[in-house]
Amino acid sequence: HARTRTHRSNHNHHNKCILSAMSTEAIPFIKGFRPPSRRHSRAAVDNKWLPAPESIARLADHGEEAGLIGPVPQPSTIDDWLAQYHEPSQTFNAFMNESPWFGQRRQTGVKTRFVPSKDHVPDRYPEGCVCLLPVGELGGGPSVETLRRYTAAFYQGVTVVVLPKVPVVEVEGQLYWDSVSSANRIDHRRHPRASGKGGKGGKQSWVQLEVSSVLGHLRRSVPPNALMVVAVTMYDLYTEPPDLFVAGFASNRVAVFSFTRYRPTISFSCEFWYKVTERKPRKKDAPTILQRSCKLLVHEIGHLFGLGHCVHHTCIMNGSGHLAEDFAQPIFLCPVCLHKVQRLCGFAVPERYAALEDVYTSCGLLEEARGAAQRRKLCANEPASGSNGDNDGDNDGDNDGEMRAKRPAVRRKRTRGNPDNGSQDVASTKTSQPRKRKQRGTEAVGDGSDQNDDDHGAGMDGSDVDTNNSKASGKRLRPAKPQEGLALRERLALANADVPKGL
Repeated sequence: HARTRTHRSNHNHHNKCILSAMSTEAIPFIKGFRPPSRRHSRAAVDNKWLPAPESIARLADHGEEAGLIGPVPQPSTIDDWLAQYHEPSQTFNAFMNESPWFGQRRQTGVKTRFVPSKDHVPDRYPEGCVCLLPVGELGGGPSVETLRRYTAAFYQGVTVVVLPKVPVVEVEGQLYWDSVSSANRIDHRRHPRASGKGGKGGKQSWVQLEVSSVLGHLRRSVPPNALMVVAVTMYDLYTEPPDLFVAGFASNRVAVFSFTRYRPTISFSCEFWYKVTERKPRKKDAPTILQRSCKLLVHEIGHLFGLGHCVHHTCIMNGSGHLAEDFAQPIFLCPVCLHKVQRLCGFAVPERYAALEDVYTSCGLLEEARGAAQRRKLCANEPASGSNGDNDGDNDGDNDGEMRAKRPAVRRKRTRGNPDNGSQDVASTKTSQPRKRKQRGTEAVGDGSDQNDDDHGAGMDGSDVDTNNSKASGKRLRPAKPQEGLALRERLALANADVPKGL
């Protein structure tokens, strides 16, 4: 199963052209596509046989309220991914049925030891690893060791190694894989170009490697214990002559990706693949290309693990039709895709976010580090920074929710005064209160002018509960009969008079 990277451009489309053409008017989704509802997206997180861990369920239930996830964005240009392609929804259940890494048979081409009874890829292939292979010099690009650290934190539990660099040898205008040989020749195209601002002057050539030729050499270089081999290079790539460029291509267990167009130091033509200008690098350029390269790398490795493009939330697995859309995508997984990767790798979600936070901080990606910390706290049910330590309801776990469900709807009040009786909970005396009030009403003698004072005094000395507290019991007590009526009956009885009918 082959998956192409979505940044395949032609002569009429380019990121700068798209940025200049962006409009505030809403662009419709492609005909027939409807974004999933919240209910559908929540149901896509798990299934009845494999429910999501509690940490992922918290992110799914409260992530949108915390501003950590959002709905899939509306297209802003006609070249956006969902304005061009009808992307199917891959739920967690569909992923488990489609991914070849969970079958009872060994993944095709993998030669390492296989344990089919295990649940996660690191346990099913104990000696297996993801291999990163530098092709040519990576000058001006991200550090391959940093890419390895980030990939290992993103897919925590999977072993990630860096293979020895493969040199690209140039002899008499021809390019060769590792050494000069007719079998090692790399198909490519070359065009002379004027060096851009910041260059050394004179004439230089812009070279693009043909993707299928590189993949053919990769397949012959796969180690026996490799789950997949991912080549990273600063050479530009293409698949067919009409292409402006291709950011990468993944097929089965091998892939190649170019980071050269992800550099903020370059700008290029909308029409000609070889018209590329460069400026002098700045200090802030290194974190930018690292962040963009990390997103590209783990996105494509996700495809090799069986993850499809995400249409449930804003997610690093969203499809992108051009570089501007790619650069705007988040670097984090949504709850649906997070459960897929968690099932693949078997990690504890808060620990994974802690590892990502460390990588981001060490690389100067402070905004990404804050995002990882927020997700870690939410998944671990920790109070957010700046709170007083009490859960405000957004981050409560299942146990807290059960406790809240058992509490009465109205806040309980306690009586004051007598310490023995004042600590008694009103809700626990609701069966005895009406009887006490009735006794007060039948035994009291007087004209009723001091009724309110008596009630207030009873509440203060702890001998009885006031009428405001009686509301907490869930029942409303009837008031005592008027004292005037009792006095009248007594006077009529003493006078041996007949009681008027109806009194």
